[in-house]
Amino acid sequence: MKAQRSLNATPLWIITILGAAVTALGVYVQTSGASPTNLMIAGTLAALGGGIVGAAVSMYLASGEGRNTLVGIGRTVDQLLGPSLRSNDAELVPVRREWHYYHLTRRDGVYLWRHTIHKFDVDIAPNVIVSTTRDHSFNVELSYRTEVALRGDRMMLVESPTSGNEPPIIAVTPYFTEWARKVVAGVILVKSFDGEDLLSKCLWSQDLLVQSESGDVSPERGRDLDVIWRNTFKHRILPSLSDNDTVASVSKNA
Repeated sequence: MKAQRSLNATPLWIITILGAAVTALGVYVQTSGASPTNLMIAGTLAALGGGIVGAAVSMYLASGEGRNTLVGIGRTVDQLLGPSLRSNDAELVPVRREWHYYHLTRRDGVYLWRHTIHKFDVDIAPNVIVSTTRDHSFNVELSYRTEVALRGDRMMLVESPTSGNEPPIIAVTPYFTEWARKVVAGVILVKSFDGEDLLSKCLWSQDLLVQSESGDVSPERGRDLDVIWRNTFKHRILPSLSDNDTVASVSKNA
C-alpha cells in the first residue's frame, strides 16, 4: 500500500516556484491581450499564484526553522533601528568576540570589582554592536542592553537597563583597537549599588583575568585588578593647574 504524501511533506521551495510560475503566467496572459476574458484569466492566475506563495511563506514561518529565522530577522531589525551608536563596520570586525569586562563599584560601603562577560559576536548587524546581559546576582533577573562604538582607537560603551530608571553606565576605553595589547583599561561613569555617582575604573580582556563568583571578584583578586589597571591606564586623571611642575608666568600685557 502506497503511503499518501501530504502537502506538508512537499518541499516548500517547490510550492514557492509553483506559485511564482502561476503568477508569471497571469502576467503573460494580461500582456498578450486586453480582452475581458484575458483580464479575467490573468486576475485569477495572479490571485492563485499569490495565494500559493503566501501559503508557502506561512508554512515556512510556522515551522521551527521559520520561527528561528523570524526571530533572527526581528533581532536584526531591532539592532538596526534601535541603536544610536554606529561605527565603520570593518573596524568592528575584531571587536565582535567574547570579552571579559571588569569594573570597580561600591556595595555596602565596600569597593569591589565586578566581572561581566560580553558576547559581541551574537546577533550581528551592520555598523552596530548591541548585546544583552542578564544579572542574576540577587535572585532577581536584571537585564541590560549594551551598545558599543569605536572612534579612532577609543571604544565607547553605553549600558542601560531594559526596565527601571537606573542611569546608564558610560565607559570610555583608549587604545582598544591596538590589538597587540592583551588588556586595555578605561574609565566609567556608574551609579554604585549604594547610590553613589562614581567616576571609576574598567578593564577589558579577551582572556579571563581573575575568577569571580556571581559576578563579584574577591578582595584578594580585586587588588590584582587594581595593579593591572594602574599599570595599563596611562592617562593622567583629572589634572588641575595646581599640578603644574612649573608655574607659567603670565604676561602683564595679556
